[in-house]
Amino acid sequence: MKWLLPTLMVLSACSSETAILVEIDSTLGVPAEVDQLDIVAVGANSGGMLVSSSVIDAPFPHSFSIRPKNDDSEEVTITVTARKRGDVSMTVGALVTERTVVTRFVPGEVLSIRVVLDSACVGVSCGAGETCVGGMCVAVVPDAGTDAAVDSGVDASIDSSVDSAVDSGIVTPTDSGPGEAFSCASSGLTCSAGAELCCHQRADGTGSCLAVGETCVGQPVECADASDCGGGTGVCCARYSTSTGNLQDVRCAASASGCSGPSSQTYEFLCDPAAASPCPTGQACTGTASYTALSWRTCE
Repeated sequence: MKWLLPTLMVLSACSSETAILVEIDSTLGVPAEVDQLDIVAVGANSGGMLVSSSVIDAPFPHSFSIRPKNDDSEEVTITVTARKRGDVSMTVGALVTERTVVTRFVPGEVLSIRVVLDSACVGVSCGAGETCVGGMCVAVVPDAGTDAAVDSGVDASIDSSVDSAVDSGIVTPTDSGPGEAFSCASSGLTCSAGAELCCHQRADGTGSCLAVGETCVGQPVECADASDCGGGTGVCCARYSTSTGNLQDVRCAASASGCSGPSSQTYEFLCDPAAASPCPTGQACTGTASYTALSWRTCE
């Protein structure tokens, strides 16, 4: 692990063992794609806790620590911004991507969390109260989209898994589905509907079946159809990259509007023809999809 700065800790009157240790990870290249990281941490009650901007020249991950000011159980919002300077003389580089997470201190403990700057979020701009996950804007909610682990020792270690894809607006698959098996992306594996999710490795097309709740180091394939999403209360939607030829993700959403993502011609938003309302209002699930492994169509 590399440290962004020797010490990025807020001096505190609270317990010296209360802290949040954050590891920033990404597949983005350093310094070709990113050479500057901005970090802002704001306490729910105490306000600004940390503002830092650092030039980086070593690959990810990079790490930093935060300690509370006065409240060792305070909620804190952490925003990590990746930038690229066009010239080394630039003080502030151009925005590449940004991620916001909300967590809180655990009294007397060191909480380790992992924040991933997703390459799929490059160029994606989200509104207030939202952050980009997997190329889509989702609501920022406490402890969503991070891997958190509590370590009571001084040498707190970072969880090495990539952050899970459970975020606000996503309906967690349940075991109330029909129990039929579904294909695990292009890997040829078969997972039990509702009881398992497929973790698709985008880089090589492999996949593995994980129990619901396990962390997927890759892209989650959570559903075969709408019946796997909240017992039929949600919709199953997929995103396919026509530029790379890779399945981006297949996940449950509360409604068809939750399937939306960045407006880009490089992505196809697939729809399940068997779903009751697989497309946003005004669109129908009748288009021809480039990705045929799911036997789905596209909204048009």
